[in-house]
Amino acid sequence: MSGDRRSKMGSSFTDQPISDATELSIVRRLWAYLRPYKGMFLASLLLLPLITTVDLLQPYLLQVAIDQYLIPKNLDGFGWLVAGFAGCVLLQAALQFAQVWVMQTAGQRALRDLRQDAFEHVQSLSVSFFQRQPLGRLMARLTTDIESLQEALASGMVTMIGDLITLSAIVVILLVKDWRFALASFVIVPFLLAVTAVIRHFMRKAFREVRAKIARLYSHLQESVTGMPVIQLYVRERVSAEEYRGINADYRDANFMAIRFDALLYAVVETVGSVTVGVIIWYGSGAVMRDVVTLGVLVAFIEYMQKFFIPIRDLAQKYNFLQSALVASERVFELLDEDERLPETTTPNHCPPSRCTSCSKDVSFVLAG
Repeated sequence: MSGDRRSKMGSSFTDQPISDATELSIVRRLWAYLRPYKGMFLASLLLLPLITTVDLLQPYLLQVAIDQYLIPKNLDGFGWLVAGFAGCVLLQAALQFAQVWVMQTAGQRALRDLRQDAFEHVQSLSVSFFQRQPLGRLMARLTTDIESLQEALASGMVTMIGDLITLSAIVVILLVKDWRFALASFVIVPFLLAVTAVIRHFMRKAFREVRAKIARLYSHLQESVTGMPVIQLYVRERVSAEEYRGINADYRDANFMAIRFDALLYAVVETVGSVTVGVIIWYGSGAVMRDVVTLGVLVAFIEYMQKFFIPIRDLAQKYNFLQSALVASERVFELLDEDERLPETTTPNHCPPSRCTSCSKDVSFVLAG
C-alpha cells in the first residue's frame, strides 16, 4: 500500500468509502484468492458456450417446426424434431448443473482462504488497535462483509461472462437472419443502456451506505452487550434502546434505498423488453403479410429477443451483487492493509512460556481471565 494511502488511514480504519480504491484494483486482489482454483473456474467458463449454444438452438427448432411442418401441414419427421427440442432442454439443464456446481465449489474454497487470512491478520494486530476499534466493527468485516463476497465469487463474476456471450450470440444470429428486422428490434436498446448506467451509479452509493450502517449496528450491539453491567448500573436501558432503534432505522432506510434502485432497474428492463416485443410484432406482422419473412422467423425473433432481455435482467441483478461485493471487499482489504502489528516478541526474556516469574502469575490464567 502506498504511503499516501497509509497516511490517510492512519493506524485505524473507518466506515467511510475508500475513494482511491478502483474496481479493477479490487478485482485484482480478489483474483489472488481465485488463482489457486483457476482450473475449476476455467472448466466453468468452458461450459458457458455449450450452454449458450444449446439454449439458442431452441428458437431455431421452433422456427423449423412452424415453417416446415405446421404451416405446410406435413408432420412427417415432426416427432424427431420434438425429441430434439426436448433433448436440448435436458442437456441445457445438465450442463447448467455441472457449471454451477464447479463454480460454487471453487468460490467457496476461495472464500475459505480469505476468511483464514483475515482472521490470522487480526491476530497479528497490536492491543492498542483493539482498544480503539469497536469489536462490532471488526466482526462486521470478518463476517457479513466477507459473506457479501459469496455471490460475486461463487457465481456472479463467471455467469456475467456467460450472459455477455449469450447477448453477443443473439445479436449475431438476428443480424444474420434479417439485419433490417434486427435493427428495428434493437432500436430501444441504447435507451436501456443509458438508463442502466445512471441507475448503477446510484446503486453503488446505496450499497456503500448499507455496508457502513450494518457496521455501525454491529458496533452498537457489541458495546451494549459487553457494557450491559454499566448500562444497568446507571439505569440507561431505555436510552440504549432508543439509540439502537435509531441506528436500526438508519440501516433499514439504507436497505430501502438499495431496494428501490434494484426494483427500478428491474422494472426498466422489463418495460423495455415488453416494448421491444411490441415493436417486433408491429414490424414483423407487416413483413409476414408482404412475404418478406416467414411466420417462423417472426416467432424466432420474438423468442430470441425474450432471451436477449433475460441476460440483461440477470446482469442487472448480478451487478447489484457485484457492487455489494466490491464495497465489502474495500472494507475487508482495508482491514488486511492495517499494519499496526504486534512486536515480534511480546513476552519478556525472563518469563517462561507458561509462567511469569516476575509477577508470579500463571500466564494462561491471565489470558483466560
